[in-house]
Amino acid sequence: MLKQLLTGISLLAMSSMANAYSSDDEQIDEVLAIVSSGSQQRKEQVMERLQWSTLSDARLYDVFEQDLLASYEELSFEKDKIRTLAYKLRALGYSGNEKYISTLDLIIKQSKNNKLKRYARKAKADFPNFLAVQNSLMNVSYTNAELPSEVVNYIRLLKTNNSFAQRQAAKAAFHEYQKHPELLEEMAKLLRNTFLKEDLDKQSQDMAAWLCKALIRAGGYDDLMKQVSEKTPYNKIKKYAKYND
Repeated sequence: MLKQLLTGISLLAMSSMANAYSSDDEQIDEVLAIVSSGSQQRKEQVMERLQWSTLSDARLYDVFEQDLLASYEELSFEKDKIRTLAYKLRALGYSGNEKYISTLDLIIKQSKNNKLKRYARKAKADFPNFLAVQNSLMNVSYTNAELPSEVVNYIRLLKTNNSFAQRQAAKAAFHEYQKHPELLEEMAKLLRNTFLKEDLDKQSQDMAAWLCKALIRAGGYDDLMKQVSEKTPYNKIKKYAKYND
């Protein structure tokens, strides 16, 4: 069910609400405001974006945790409520913040609602990847006061040595139709350094494929895509270097 919820979000709608934030705090403020009083679609969109936001601040995720702790013992929910709780559970996994593991375990063990249990398991399964993202970001010192804070965060993801983190940045750029030159050039640089490497694992191949999708959508990288499609030894990367959305 959750996969259907996630894939059901309009990408065009997501791109249209991808605001340029001046700081992480500004983004957190907007997320909290929308989750509190926005439409159901808007709530789902802002919580979906958290997976590539790099945000781990308890000021945001404590609000989600409190709602989950107040609700997990209920047996049934209205449709929109269970959808919102599902996104909040997944968001705890996206946080990469270890303080929420005990809450996920509690819901897995004691919730009376099977869907909440399932989403809590998914969030816990996500958690190691997002914890690794947070640890990787500790080694990245990039800043740029002239760029929106979320674009800076995507560039920081790309500058890690973590292919999962890099893939999240590419997914963000694709879904949000990002066209900031600094971000595009960082993605192009990573792709150039990746597509010919030997023995790429599946996650790294997936990351490179997302880079292709994001750069093709942004435009201006036809020569690079031609080079990738002709020379990469990986069928998946080759496929998306020819991608047409």
